[in-house]
Amino acid sequence: MAQLAGTRNVSNILRTSQQKAISTGLLTFALVVALLWGSFRPTMITIIETNRKYAEKEATLAKLEQQNSNITSLLKDRLDQDEKLAMLDYYFPVDGDFSLYIVNMNHIAKKYGLTMDSVSFSANYFRQVEKIEALQFQEMTPVTFQASLTGDPSNLSPFLSYIENTPFLPKVLSIGYSPNRNNSAKTTMSVTFLLYKLSIPAANHE
Repeated sequence: MAQLAGTRNVSNILRTSQQKAISTGLLTFALVVALLWGSFRPTMITIIETNRKYAEKEATLAKLEQQNSNITSLLKDRLDQDEKLAMLDYYFPVDGDFSLYIVNMNHIAKKYGLTMDSVSFSANYFRQVEKIEALQFQEMTPVTFQASLTGDPSNLSPFLSYIENTPFLPKVLSIGYSPNRNNSAKTTMSVTFLLYKLSIPAANHE
């Protein structure tokens, strides 16, 4: 059958229509993708930026928590050290005031059947102590005092053993006896002790 002049082939028309439809579909899809990307891109950027900032804040928080833990530990250590230093000031007073120690020693003496008659501080042994290196301690000054005791001499040894193990760490330098011929239980004994005082306070008392 002969084709009319000036007419187009139907298959060509259909093919052209399909191509146009595909092109239009692809263009529409591309436009939709572009629109979606354009609308979601700021949101995605915001989400990514938020996640980054959140991660940074978590890391900062972790550092702050660690620092807080360290500070808490340091403060606890400082308090513990302050308590220990305060005890040093108590046992080795800078001003050399050992009145509380002497009162305690008098109380202990009574438990051992001894009477403390008198106490006097003395510098007689100071020069001798200076010559003994084992008795020298940095930032500490030796102090000597004598205690006059009355009682049974057999009680003196356990009494001194107890005294030398107190936190004040006194050292016995000499012992003297004045026997009582009528009653040995009333023997007079003179004991010279060595104590120490700090050159400067151990704790900050501000």
